[in-house]
Amino acid sequence: MNGDDPGVKPIGLGEDTTPRIVAGLLLGKTSITSIQVGTNGDIRFILPLRPAKVSRADLLSMSMCRSNSLANFLGEFLIRRNP
Repeated sequence: MNGDDPGVKPIGLGEDTTPRIVAGLLLGKTSITSIQVGTNGDIRFILPLRPAKVSRADLLSMSMCRSNSLANFLGEFLIRRNP
């Protein structure tokens, strides 16, 4: 399924989706399902996207998709909210 949800609203071209996607992740009823700590201290976790009404395509469409600062912020927030 690749994280895509057919019930998610499609994104229009040229629209900055970052605020909607980040709000969905922060305010959605998402729960981390698995946490792994690597030998170097990096934390990896699985977060189902469906409760946040966000698809994998949404995440990849964000201009900040590969931003370390956004990934660090979201990771810290989600790990602390889901101990």
